[in-house]
Amino acid sequence: MVLESGFDSSVCDSRGRTGFHLAAVQRNVAICKLLHKFRADLMTTDYQGDTALHLYGHVDSIQSLVSNGLKIDICNHQVVTPLVLAKCRGVNKDVI
Repeated sequence: MVLESGFDSSVCDSRGRTGFHLAAVQRNVAICKLLHKFRADLMTTDYQGDTALHLYGHVDSIQSLVSNGLKIDICNHQVVTPLVLAKCRGVNKDVI
């Protein structure tokens, strides 16, 4: 596997998004967990200041990231938190 070979999980695209961000956009909890296992930085932000949690909208995904230490109250460049975005997407904050 690429990660086991020492691939740098912090490599990002032109928008500053890492594999962790892309897995979040795809709501792929398994890949997020795998990247976290290989020490991907949960707090990495993209060009808009978004962490992976800003990009998630699925309850299981959000719970997985929060349980691994990602904070729901970090503001992006638009001064919006993942919690606010989740509520806008219909996620009940009590579930988080």
